[in-house]
Amino acid sequence: SGGQAGAENGQLSIMCGGDPADYARAEPVLAAYARICA
Repeated sequence: SGGQAGAENGQLSIMCGGDPADYARAEPVLAAYARICA
């Protein structure tokens, strides 16, 4: 979330849900373009 302006400013938001094991597997990819993964 954040659109073009968010991307240009490095301020995109990632929203995800699912099984904790699946999230743990995907977290390194998410962390590559997001500062906070919680």
